[in-house]
Amino acid sequence: MKKILLLSLIIISNIAYGQKDKKAQDEIYQWVTSFDDYKNLSKEEVFALKKLDLSFKHIDKLPSSISVLTNLEILYLDSNQLNSLPESIGNLANLQLLDLGKNQLNSLPESIGNLANLKKLRLRENQLSNLPESIGNLTNLKELRLKENQLNNLPESIGSLINLQLLDLRRNKLNNLPESISNLKKLQYLTLSRNQLNNIPESIGNLTELQYLDLSRNQLNNIPENIIGNLIKLQDLDLSRNQLNNIPKSIGNLTELLYLDLSDNQLNNIPESIGNLTKLRKLNLYWNKLSNIPESIGNLTKLRKLDLYSNKLKSLPESIGNLKNLKEIILGANEFSNNEEEKIKNLVPKQCNVDFQIKIIPQSPL
Repeated sequence: MKKILLLSLIIISNIAYGQKDKKAQDEIYQWVTSFDDYKNLSKEEVFALKKLDLSFKHIDKLPSSISVLTNLEILYLDSNQLNSLPESIGNLANLQLLDLGKNQLNSLPESIGNLANLKKLRLRENQLSNLPESIGNLTNLKELRLKENQLNNLPESIGSLINLQLLDLRRNKLNNLPESISNLKKLQYLTLSRNQLNNIPESIGNLTELQYLDLSRNQLNNIPENIIGNLIKLQDLDLSRNQLNNIPKSIGNLTELLYLDLSDNQLNNIPESIGNLTKLRKLNLYWNKLSNIPESIGNLTKLRKLDLYSNKLKSLPESIGNLKNLKEIILGANEFSNNEEEKIKNLVPKQCNVDFQIKIIPQSPL
Protein backbone atom coordinates (compact mmCIF):
# COMPACT_ATOMS: atom_id res chain seq x y z
CA MET A 1 0.00 0.00 0.00
CA LYS A 2 2.83 2.37 0.90
CA LYS A 3 4.55 1.60 -2.41
CA ILE A 4 1.36 2.36 -4.33
CA LEU A 5 0.91 5.62 -2.43
CA LEU A 6 4.52 6.62 -3.07
CA LEU A 7 4.19 5.75 -6.77
CA SER A 8 1.02 7.83 -6.99
CA LEU A 9 2.76 10.80 -5.41
CA ILE A 10 5.64 10.50 -7.86
CA ILE A 11 3.24 10.36 -10.81
CA ILE A 12 1.30 13.37 -9.54
CA SER A 13 4.55 15.25 -8.96
CA ASN A 14 5.78 14.45 -12.46
CA ILE A 15 2.50 15.58 -13.97
CA ALA A 16 2.66 18.82 -12.00
CA TYR A 17 6.27 19.34 -13.02
CA GLY A 18 5.39 18.62 -16.64
CA GLN A 19 2.54 21.12 -16.52
CA LYS A 20 4.83 23.71 -14.96
CA ASP A 21 7.47 23.01 -17.60
CA LYS A 22 4.88 23.31 -20.38
CA LYS A 23 3.67 26.59 -18.91
CA ALA A 24 7.25 27.90 -18.91
CA GLN A 25 7.70 26.75 -22.51
CA ASP A 26 4.50 28.44 -23.61
CA GLU A 27 5.44 31.62 -21.80
CA ILE A 28 8.94 31.89 -23.26
CA TYR A 29 7.71 31.00 -26.75
CA GLN A 30 5.16 33.81 -26.65
CA TRP A 31 7.77 36.21 -25.25
CA VAL A 32 10.46 35.43 -27.84
CA THR A 33 8.03 35.55 -30.76
CA SER A 34 6.71 38.92 -29.61
CA PHE A 35 9.90 40.42 -31.09
CA ASP A 36 9.82 41.05 -34.83
CA ASP A 37 13.04 39.20 -35.57
CA TYR A 38 11.58 35.97 -34.18
CA LYS A 39 7.83 36.29 -34.74
CA ASN A 40 7.65 33.66 -37.48
CA LEU A 41 9.51 30.91 -35.61
CA SER A 42 7.83 27.67 -34.60
CA LYS A 43 8.13 26.30 -31.08
CA GLU A 44 10.68 23.77 -32.22
CA GLU A 45 12.76 26.55 -33.79
CA VAL A 46 12.60 28.71 -30.67
CA PHE A 47 13.72 25.91 -28.37
CA ALA A 48 16.52 25.00 -30.80
CA LEU A 49 17.91 28.56 -30.83
CA LYS A 50 21.63 28.80 -30.15
CA LYS A 51 21.77 32.57 -30.54
CA LEU A 52 19.22 35.08 -29.28
CA ASP A 53 19.78 38.76 -29.97
CA LEU A 54 17.44 41.05 -28.03
CA SER A 55 19.59 44.18 -27.97
CA PHE A 56 17.80 47.56 -28.04
CA LYS A 57 14.36 46.07 -27.33
CA HIS A 58 13.32 48.24 -24.33
CA ILE A 59 13.18 45.13 -22.12
CA ASP A 60 12.78 45.97 -18.43
CA LYS A 61 12.27 42.44 -17.12
CA LEU A 62 13.60 39.05 -18.14
CA PRO A 63 11.09 36.22 -17.63
CA SER A 64 12.26 33.41 -15.36
CA SER A 65 11.14 31.00 -18.07
CA ILE A 66 14.25 32.02 -20.04
CA SER A 67 15.76 28.98 -18.33
CA VAL A 68 14.02 26.57 -20.72
CA LEU A 69 16.09 27.83 -23.68
CA THR A 70 18.78 25.35 -22.76
CA ASN A 71 20.38 25.27 -26.23
CA LEU A 72 21.38 28.93 -26.08
CA GLU A 73 25.08 29.58 -26.54
CA ILE A 74 24.92 33.32 -27.28
CA LEU A 75 22.55 35.76 -25.58
CA TYR A 76 22.56 39.49 -26.32
CA LEU A 77 20.52 41.60 -23.91
CA ASP A 78 22.57 44.78 -24.11
CA SER A 79 21.08 48.28 -24.38
CA ASN A 80 17.84 47.55 -22.55
CA GLN A 81 16.37 48.65 -19.20
CA LEU A 82 17.00 45.62 -17.02
CA ASN A 83 17.63 46.33 -13.32
CA SER A 84 17.74 42.70 -12.19
CA LEU A 85 18.10 39.15 -13.50
CA PRO A 86 16.13 36.05 -12.50
CA GLU A 87 18.01 33.33 -10.61
CA SER A 88 16.91 30.96 -13.37
CA ILE A 89 19.45 32.50 -15.74
CA GLY A 90 21.93 30.18 -14.11
CA ASN A 91 20.21 27.23 -15.85
CA LEU A 92 21.49 28.24 -19.29
CA ALA A 93 24.28 25.72 -18.99
CA ASN A 94 25.44 25.94 -22.62
CA LEU A 95 25.80 29.71 -22.67
CA GLN A 96 29.21 30.88 -23.93
CA LEU A 97 28.56 34.61 -24.46
CA LEU A 98 26.29 36.77 -22.32
CA ASP A 99 26.05 40.48 -23.10
CA LEU A 100 24.21 42.59 -20.52
CA GLY A 101 25.93 45.87 -21.24
CA LYS A 102 24.12 49.22 -21.06
CA ASN A 103 21.33 48.23 -18.69
CA GLN A 104 20.54 49.35 -15.14
CA LEU A 105 21.69 46.28 -13.22
CA ASN A 106 22.71 46.97 -9.61
CA SER A 107 23.43 43.35 -8.70
CA LEU A 108 23.91 39.90 -10.18
CA PRO A 109 22.27 36.71 -8.89
CA GLU A 110 24.55 34.12 -7.27
CA SER A 111 23.34 31.69 -9.93
CA ILE A 112 25.49 33.53 -12.49
CA GLY A 113 28.26 31.27 -11.19
CA ASN A 114 26.45 28.24 -12.62
CA LEU A 115 27.24 29.26 -16.21
CA ALA A 116 30.25 26.97 -16.31
CA ASN A 117 30.73 27.18 -20.09
CA LEU A 118 30.66 30.97 -20.25
CA LYS A 119 33.64 32.46 -22.10
CA LYS A 120 32.57 36.09 -22.50
CA LEU A 121 30.63 38.13 -19.93
CA ARG A 122 29.89 41.74 -20.80
CA LEU A 123 28.47 44.00 -18.10
CA ARG A 124 29.68 47.44 -19.16
CA GLU A 125 27.66 50.56 -18.27
CA ASN A 126 25.45 49.25 -15.50
CA GLN A 127 25.19 50.23 -11.83
CA LEU A 128 26.93 47.30 -10.20
CA SER A 129 28.57 48.13 -6.85
CA ASN A 130 29.86 44.61 -6.24
CA LEU A 131 30.11 41.17 -7.79
CA PRO A 132 28.93 37.90 -6.22
CA GLU A 133 31.60 35.52 -4.95
CA SER A 134 30.15 32.93 -7.31
CA ILE A 135 31.73 34.82 -10.23
CA GLY A 136 34.84 32.82 -9.39
CA ASN A 137 33.11 29.66 -10.61
CA LEU A 138 33.31 30.85 -14.21
CA THR A 139 36.66 29.21 -14.75
CA ASN A 140 36.29 29.07 -18.56
CA LEU A 141 35.80 32.83 -18.79
CA LYS A 142 38.20 34.56 -21.20
CA GLU A 143 36.66 38.03 -21.33
CA LEU A 144 35.11 40.08 -18.51
CA ARG A 145 33.97 43.61 -19.30
CA LEU A 146 32.88 45.80 -16.39
CA LYS A 147 33.53 49.30 -17.70
CA GLU A 148 31.46 52.12 -16.18
CA ASN A 149 29.88 50.60 -13.12
CA GLN A 150 30.05 51.59 -9.45
CA LEU A 151 32.44 48.89 -8.26
CA ASN A 152 34.46 49.82 -5.16
CA ASN A 153 35.95 46.36 -4.66
CA LEU A 154 36.37 42.99 -6.31
CA PRO A 155 35.74 39.62 -4.66
CA GLU A 156 38.78 37.47 -3.84
CA SER A 157 37.19 34.77 -5.97
CA ILE A 158 38.08 36.73 -9.10
CA GLY A 159 41.47 35.06 -8.80
CA SER A 160 39.83 31.77 -9.76
CA LEU A 161 39.25 32.99 -13.33
CA ILE A 162 42.43 31.28 -14.44
CA ASN A 163 41.61 31.41 -18.17
CA LEU A 164 40.82 35.13 -18.24
CA GLN A 165 42.60 37.03 -21.01
CA LEU A 166 40.79 40.39 -20.94
CA LEU A 167 39.63 42.34 -17.88
CA ASP A 168 38.11 45.79 -18.41
CA LEU A 169 37.50 47.74 -15.20
CA ARG A 170 37.58 51.30 -16.53
CA ARG A 171 35.49 54.02 -14.89
CA ASN A 172 34.69 52.40 -11.56
CA LYS A 173 35.49 53.40 -7.97
CA LEU A 174 38.19 50.88 -7.11
CA ASN A 175 40.80 51.98 -4.58
CA ASN A 176 42.46 48.59 -4.27
CA LEU A 177 42.63 45.18 -5.90
CA PRO A 178 42.53 41.77 -4.24
CA GLU A 179 45.87 39.93 -4.00
CA SER A 180 44.22 37.01 -5.77
CA ILE A 181 44.42 38.94 -9.04
CA SER A 182 47.96 37.58 -9.26
CA ASN A 183 46.45 34.19 -10.18
CA LEU A 184 45.25 35.48 -13.56
CA LYS A 185 48.33 34.11 -15.30
CA LYS A 186 46.78 34.20 -18.79
CA LEU A 187 45.66 37.84 -18.62
CA GLN A 188 46.82 39.83 -21.64
CA TYR A 189 44.68 42.97 -21.45
CA LEU A 190 44.01 44.87 -18.21
CA THR A 191 42.57 48.35 -18.03
CA LEU A 192 41.94 50.12 -14.73
CA SER A 193 41.73 53.66 -16.06
CA ARG A 194 39.63 56.21 -14.15
CA ASN A 195 39.46 54.52 -10.78
CA GLN A 196 40.75 55.69 -7.40
CA LEU A 197 43.91 53.61 -7.06
CA ASN A 198 46.75 55.25 -5.15
CA ASN A 199 49.16 52.38 -5.50
CA ILE A 200 49.82 49.50 -7.84
CA PRO A 201 49.37 46.22 -5.99
CA GLU A 202 52.45 43.99 -6.14
CA SER A 203 50.23 41.21 -7.42
CA ILE A 204 50.13 42.89 -10.84
CA GLY A 205 53.81 42.08 -11.19
CA ASN A 206 52.86 38.41 -11.51
CA LEU A 207 50.75 38.98 -14.63
CA THR A 208 53.63 38.23 -16.94
CA GLU A 209 51.46 37.58 -20.03
CA LEU A 210 50.13 41.16 -20.04
CA GLN A 211 50.47 42.97 -23.35
CA TYR A 212 48.25 45.97 -22.56
CA LEU A 213 48.08 47.76 -19.19
CA ASP A 214 46.17 51.00 -18.64
CA LEU A 215 46.41 52.62 -15.21
CA SER A 216 45.75 56.18 -16.37
CA ARG A 217 43.64 58.68 -14.44
CA ASN A 218 44.16 57.25 -10.99
CA GLN A 219 46.01 58.70 -8.00
CA LEU A 220 49.28 56.80 -8.31
CA ASN A 221 52.36 58.48 -6.87
CA ASN A 222 54.83 55.63 -7.04
CA ILE A 223 55.65 52.57 -9.12
CA PRO A 224 57.70 49.96 -7.25
CA GLU A 225 60.75 48.57 -9.09
CA ASN A 226 59.71 44.94 -8.65
CA ILE A 227 56.31 45.33 -10.29
CA ILE A 228 56.54 47.05 -13.63
CA GLY A 229 59.84 45.46 -14.65
CA ASN A 230 58.38 41.94 -14.57
CA LEU A 231 55.86 42.66 -17.31
CA ILE A 232 58.26 41.96 -20.13
CA LYS A 233 55.57 41.21 -22.75
CA LEU A 234 53.92 44.62 -22.46
CA GLN A 235 53.39 46.41 -25.75
CA ASP A 236 51.22 49.28 -24.52
CA LEU A 237 51.59 50.96 -21.11
CA ASP A 238 49.52 53.98 -20.07
CA LEU A 239 50.36 55.66 -16.76
CA SER A 240 49.17 59.14 -17.74
CA ARG A 241 47.26 61.53 -15.50
CA ASN A 242 48.51 60.30 -12.17
CA GLN A 243 50.82 61.91 -9.60
CA LEU A 244 54.03 60.03 -10.38
CA ASN A 245 57.28 61.79 -9.51
CA ASN A 246 59.62 59.09 -10.76
CA ILE A 247 59.80 56.10 -13.07
CA PRO A 248 61.73 53.01 -11.93
CA LYS A 249 64.85 51.92 -13.82
CA SER A 250 63.19 48.56 -14.36
CA ILE A 251 61.02 50.13 -17.05
CA GLY A 252 63.98 49.35 -19.26
CA ASN A 253 63.03 45.66 -19.03
CA LEU A 254 59.94 46.28 -21.15
CA THR A 255 61.73 45.80 -24.45
CA GLU A 256 58.53 44.86 -26.35
CA LEU A 257 56.87 48.23 -25.66
CA LEU A 258 55.45 50.03 -28.68
CA TYR A 259 53.49 52.77 -26.87
CA LEU A 260 54.35 54.47 -23.58
CA ASP A 261 52.28 57.28 -22.08
CA LEU A 262 53.68 59.04 -19.00
CA SER A 263 52.01 62.39 -19.63
CA ASP A 264 50.41 64.64 -17.01
CA ASN A 265 52.40 63.52 -13.98
CA GLN A 266 55.01 65.17 -11.76
CA LEU A 267 58.10 63.63 -13.34
CA ASN A 268 61.36 65.57 -13.09
CA ASN A 269 63.57 62.95 -14.71
CA ILE A 270 63.49 59.86 -16.90
CA PRO A 271 65.87 56.93 -16.24
CA GLU A 272 68.66 56.18 -18.73
CA SER A 273 67.18 52.69 -19.05
CA ILE A 274 64.45 54.11 -21.27
CA GLY A 275 66.98 53.71 -24.04
CA ASN A 276 66.39 49.94 -23.88
CA LEU A 277 62.90 50.38 -25.34
CA THR A 278 64.16 50.12 -28.90
CA LYS A 279 60.78 49.06 -30.37
CA LEU A 280 58.97 52.14 -29.08
CA ARG A 281 56.86 53.96 -31.68
CA LYS A 282 55.21 56.63 -29.55
CA LEU A 283 56.36 58.30 -26.32
CA ASN A 284 54.20 60.82 -24.46
CA LEU A 285 55.93 62.88 -21.75
CA TYR A 286 53.95 66.11 -21.95
CA TRP A 287 52.75 68.04 -18.88
CA ASN A 288 55.54 67.01 -16.53
CA LYS A 289 58.47 68.83 -14.86
CA LEU A 290 61.34 67.44 -16.89
CA SER A 291 64.46 69.61 -17.08
CA ASN A 292 66.49 67.11 -19.09
CA ILE A 293 66.14 64.08 -21.32
CA PRO A 294 68.67 61.22 -21.06
CA GLU A 295 71.22 60.72 -23.84
CA SER A 296 69.90 57.19 -24.28
CA ILE A 297 66.78 58.61 -25.97
CA GLY A 298 68.81 58.32 -29.15
CA ASN A 299 68.52 54.53 -29.00
CA LEU A 300 64.80 54.71 -29.78
CA THR A 301 65.40 54.58 -33.51
CA LYS A 302 61.87 53.35 -34.34
CA LEU A 303 60.20 56.26 -32.55
CA ARG A 304 57.72 58.14 -34.72
CA LYS A 305 56.21 60.59 -32.27
CA LEU A 306 57.75 62.25 -29.21
CA ASP A 307 55.61 64.64 -27.19
CA LEU A 308 57.47 66.79 -24.65
CA TYR A 309 55.00 69.67 -24.47
CA SER A 310 54.91 71.75 -21.27
CA ASN A 311 58.02 70.72 -19.34
CA LYS A 312 61.08 72.72 -18.17
CA LEU A 313 63.45 71.76 -20.93
CA LYS A 314 66.18 74.15 -22.10
CA SER A 315 67.93 71.69 -24.39
CA LEU A 316 67.78 68.20 -25.86
CA PRO A 317 70.66 65.73 -26.17
CA GLU A 318 72.37 65.59 -29.56
CA SER A 319 71.47 61.91 -29.72
CA ILE A 320 67.99 63.08 -30.76
CA GLY A 321 69.52 63.16 -34.22
CA ASN A 322 69.59 59.34 -34.23
CA LEU A 323 65.81 59.15 -34.36
CA LYS A 324 65.69 58.61 -38.12
CA ASN A 325 62.02 57.51 -38.16
CA LEU A 326 60.72 60.47 -36.16
CA LYS A 327 57.71 62.08 -37.85
CA GLU A 328 56.67 64.53 -35.13
CA ILE A 329 58.23 66.10 -32.06
CA ILE A 330 56.16 68.47 -29.90
CA LEU A 331 58.22 70.88 -27.81
CA GLY A 332 55.99 73.88 -27.05
CA ALA A 333 55.69 75.46 -23.58
CA ASN A 334 59.31 74.68 -22.59
CA GLU A 335 62.29 77.01 -22.05
CA PHE A 336 64.27 76.66 -25.28
CA SER A 337 66.27 79.64 -26.57
CA ASN A 338 65.98 80.59 -30.23
CA ASN A 339 69.42 79.12 -30.87
CA GLU A 340 68.44 75.82 -29.24
CA GLU A 341 65.28 75.66 -31.32
CA GLU A 342 67.33 76.04 -34.49
CA LYS A 343 69.81 73.42 -33.30
CA ILE A 344 66.98 70.91 -32.68
CA LYS A 345 65.48 71.58 -36.11
CA ASN A 346 68.85 70.78 -37.68
CA LEU A 347 69.32 67.61 -35.61
CA VAL A 348 66.04 65.82 -36.36
CA PRO A 349 65.40 64.18 -39.74
CA LYS A 350 64.01 66.37 -42.53
CA GLN A 351 60.64 64.61 -42.61
CA CYS A 352 60.03 65.39 -38.92
CA ASN A 353 57.53 68.10 -37.99
CA VAL A 354 59.03 70.15 -35.14
CA ASP A 355 56.33 71.97 -33.19
CA PHE A 356 57.32 74.72 -30.75
CA GLN A 357 53.88 76.27 -30.56
CA ILE A 358 52.20 77.01 -27.25
CA LYS A 359 48.66 75.72 -27.39
CA ILE A 360 45.83 74.46 -25.28
CA ILE A 361 45.63 70.68 -25.38
CA PRO A 362 41.99 69.78 -24.77
CA GLN A 363 41.43 67.47 -21.84
CA SER A 364 39.08 64.58 -22.43
CA PRO A 365 36.10 64.42 -20.04
CA LEU A 366 36.60 62.80 -16.65
